[in-house]
Amino acid sequence: MPLSPDLQKLQKLSPIALTDKIWTLLAEHYQQPHRHYHSLQHLAEMAAHWQQVAADPGWLDPRSTWLALLFHDVVYDPMATSGQNEAQSAALLADLLPDTEAAQRLIRLTATHGTATGEPLTGDAALFLDCDLAILGAEASRFQEYERQIAAEYVPFVGAEAYRTGRAAFLQKLLDQQRLFHSELFHRRFDDAARKNLDGQDGA
Repeated sequence: MPLSPDLQKLQKLSPIALTDKIWTLLAEHYQQPHRHYHSLQHLAEMAAHWQQVAADPGWLDPRSTWLALLFHDVVYDPMATSGQNEAQSAALLADLLPDTEAAQRLIRLTATHGTATGEPLTGDAALFLDCDLAILGAEASRFQEYERQIAAEYVPFVGAEAYRTGRAAFLQKLLDQQRLFHSELFHRRFDDAARKNLDGQDGA
């Protein structure tokens, strides 16, 4: 089976050598049929932001942030309890590669970073989480596609009405935050666009 264009992008950008076995595992997981947003497309888009950070201001630990990027959604069940997917994704990385504790921590952080509250994050953690949430500040057409993709993942499990109600509440919670992004870099680049995108949604 030919490699997907997004997987080819990831392999080309990868700053570390990974075995064919790992790339195959990633492809199999991220191409599961129930995934619409949490897919190789998401990883490739996030990798583009990762590359921009690598160029300036730079990652303190490029290996850990890259592995966290690849594995942060490797286990994805839309109906899992909070933190379960992230814990299992971190555990899978631990089983496959040694010396990945820092990457595992970053993966676990993605379970609660959506509203940028709690203990302030800095350095690689802030930039990594912001790479994951940069979709909020995407061009309007891509953001609308993202919303459709998220709906496609959840509506089959919870129903359209419950999804609309829950999604609207989640988007409003984001809008109510003083900051959407942890780092000043992403705040400057994407906050205005993200708020325009979020303000135009009603959970539909």
